[in-house]
Amino acid sequence: MNDRLECTAIVLVHFGKARLVLSLLSYRLLIVLVLMIGMQSCAQSTFAQGVQAISGKPYGFARFVVPAGQITESTSLRVVVSNEEDRIFFPAIDVIEAPHQEPATPEPARDRANRPRIGALVQRIRNAVANAKDQINPPELVRVQFLFTGDTPFDVYLDGDIQLKVNVVPVRPLGGNQVDQTFLELQDSWWAGYIAQAQRQVQRSDYPAIIESYLIHMLGNRFGLAAPELTKTPKKSEEVQSDPL
Repeated sequence: MNDRLECTAIVLVHFGKARLVLSLLSYRLLIVLVLMIGMQSCAQSTFAQGVQAISGKPYGFARFVVPAGQITESTSLRVVVSNEEDRIFFPAIDVIEAPHQEPATPEPARDRANRPRIGALVQRIRNAVANAKDQINPPELVRVQFLFTGDTPFDVYLDGDIQLKVNVVPVRPLGGNQVDQTFLELQDSWWAGYIAQAQRQVQRSDYPAIIESYLIHMLGNRFGLAAPELTKTPKKSEEVQSDPL
């Protein structure tokens, strides 16, 4: 009888140790999963979003955005836009903040013991990590806009800090006397981006804005758009301080 009790006690002790080891392994596995999810959230998938292109005479207008993570204000983004058929003209590139979207958090599936399943728990952790990261440092998008010729599909190549190939399929504007509002919106968006790009170039350069001003006025006259004067704002270190005496 005593031998049976001793064997039972030994089994219970070993069973308790086994459960403790399994619990420790589960916590370690959970920590590893959280770290892996965080690393995956930090990795940025490079692909084009919101590709729009409407053909026109003599030029059509196109636009798309590319996720770029976080870009500091002091960073000078270098992106070259090209096309093998030379159908792209006057590209405008700028950085915009991505709209914040609350990640969907479905009710986790449960097992027979009414405990959340590992897959649902991992998904909730993934959503929480992504949501916290986006609130601290909102992700940004590189917006690419340009003019193009023709009405057949073509490829756009991005080189430099972002390397990507984007297939663009133009659509034709509305015919007749109807005004294609999307065409006008793409035109106005490209013009605003091109002016802002020229202004940034003037602000960074040490030479007169002769080329940038010529292009702005030439394109404004050609498309009937308002062409502002490009001016360079003096930096704080360059401002002349008045003598208080």
